[in-house]
Amino acid sequence: MSIRAGRVFLAVVCAVFVVCLAWFGLMWLSLGAWSDGSVAPMVLALVVAVAMIVGVPLCSNFVEADIDGGSITLRYVLRRRRVIPVSEFDEVVLLQAVRLPALTGASEVPRVVLRGQNTTVGAFTPRDGCLVEELRTLGFEPVVIRRQLSPFQAWRHYRKSVSLSELLIEPLLWASIGVPVIIVAWLLWEAAKG
Repeated sequence: MSIRAGRVFLAVVCAVFVVCLAWFGLMWLSLGAWSDGSVAPMVLALVVAVAMIVGVPLCSNFVEADIDGGSITLRYVLRRRRVIPVSEFDEVVLLQAVRLPALTGASEVPRVVLRGQNTTVGAFTPRDGCLVEELRTLGFEPVVIRRQLSPFQAWRHYRKSVSLSELLIEPLLWASIGVPVIIVAWLLWEAAKG
């Protein structure tokens, strides 16, 4: 996913959420509390809220990285652009097999961790392997970690190699499945009662 697509997705989801809340508010004021007309917008608002809760951390992990001369420019969906001078890091670590829910399917591109003075300066997953080759031309020979790591294991070995949202996204993905199922079950239960 590109940065632009992530921003468009979040803008659309937020707009739909606001519309659902406004619709619910109008139904509440005109028809009364929890009338038949106010249930549908509330259910839609809850489903869209779950999409936002999952979508915001998921989209916040997308990064576009470019090397310009002596610095790496990182562009994020939700944060402002960050420029990391090459002089700030002295080691490049490639985590070959981090299981991140943000990656849709198997990826040949490893997580790049830039380290300097025994701390992580920056971490991201580039779109392709070209950036890694550009780092090699700058004189960095990456340390490659080939074993499969969960986000928690990656965090333990290299602090800040995965973001906090990447640590939380897997439980949130399960919630995105569970919450709508609970809502539908509740609606069916209420409909069966009459």
